[in-house]
Amino acid sequence: MKYLFSFEKIIDGKGVSISVTGMLIVFMALVTITLFLLLLPRILKLVNKVYPEVEEETLNESQEVSEDAEIVAAIGYAMLNNKAKA
Repeated sequence: MKYLFSFEKIIDGKGVSISVTGMLIVFMALVTITLFLLLLPRILKLVNKVYPEVEEETLNESQEVSEDAEIVAAIGYAMLNNKAKA
């Protein structure tokens, strides 16, 4: 089988218009992504004004967590020393 290459076949099959359309679609998608990334900091500033970050005071919860962590560390240390003696 021998394939003959000819620009006439590309033109007859509308290959040029299909490829140009595909390249324009990809180019426009890349432009849209670029614009979104450029505008993202401004969008986030506006969103932050509408939904500000809420700082909760969790002093009591953090103290409870640290006490639990100390207990777990002590149990782990005791178990490790118990295995080392055996």
